[in-house]
Order: sequence, then C-alpha cells, then structure tokens
Amino acid sequence: PLKTEFYTGVPELPGTQVRREVARWIEVAYNRRRHHSSIGYNTPASWERHITTNVETLIKDQAA
Repeated sequence: PLKTEFYTGVPELPGTQVRREVARWIEVAYNRRRHHSSIGYNTPASWERHITTNVETLIKDQAA
C-alpha cells in the first residue's frame, strides 16, 4: 500500500532522489495521518492538538 500510495502520480526520478522523496513523503504525508498505537490510535497532528490544548488549560488554571 505504501509504495502504491507514494508512486501514484509521481514522475520517474533518479535512485537517490527517489529515496529522498520517499523519506520526505513518509515524514510529511504518511506519518502525520496514520494512527499510532503508542498515542491511543490518534494521528500525530490530533495528538499534538490534544496535548497543546491540555497544557494551555493547565497553565491557565494554575495562574488563576
């Protein structure tokens, strides 16, 4: 699935550039939307929003 998902619509590239583009795609596109078991099956983006919101609320509560 990963290979098919990446290569759809990608022009043919030289070997070193392909490795670089695949690594970038995994980091930017795939890992940000896939669900990670270590963070409660959330996406990294939703988990970061959750943590940020909770930390901001905690800081506001402590300041009050």
